[in-house]
Formats: sequence, structure tokens, C-alpha cells
Amino acid sequence: MHNRKAVTKVLYHAFVILFGFMMVYPVLWMISGSFKGNAEILRGIVYGTDKVVCTDEAVIDIITWAVTPYLEGKGTAEDAAREIQSRMSIYLAEQA
Repeated sequence: MHNRKAVTKVLYHAFVILFGFMMVYPVLWMISGSFKGNAEILRGIVYGTDKVVCTDEAVIDIITWAVTPYLEGKGTAEDAAREIQSRMSIYLAEQA
């Protein structure tokens, strides 16, 4: 009985240690992300994609045109979102 408790305790602690090591990477990833600017994070997401969901060239052009100043540090994310919303509203009204 004493041996069984010891084995259970060792397995439990081994599991906890292994799980702790597995969680180090996500924690380090989150900490490193907190030191990046929004533009750098967005660039990583955009350039890290491997497929395009939207194939409408006009939509892609609108988004690219509006986001470029933000990615270059010349505008805010809010300005880019507002510009996309405005131009997409006009584009969709013309398509109807």
C-alpha cells in the first residue's frame, strides 16, 4: 500500500512538471507579444497568412489602401477601420 502511494505521488509530480514545461512556451510567447507594437503584430498576422479568403480585387485594394498608412506608422488603426468602413459602404452600394 505504501509503494502504491509513492508511485502515485511520483507520477502525479512528473505529470505536473511535464505540464509546467509545456506551458512555458505559450507564456513566453505572450510575454514577448506584450513588447511588440500593434503594427508589428498586425504585420506578422498579415504576412504569415498562406491563403486569401476574399478574392474580390476591389475589396482587397480598399483594405490594402486603407491599412498601408497604419502599417507605415502614419495613421491609427481607428483611421484605417473608418476608411475601410466608408469605402466598403460605397462599394457595396454601387454593387447593389
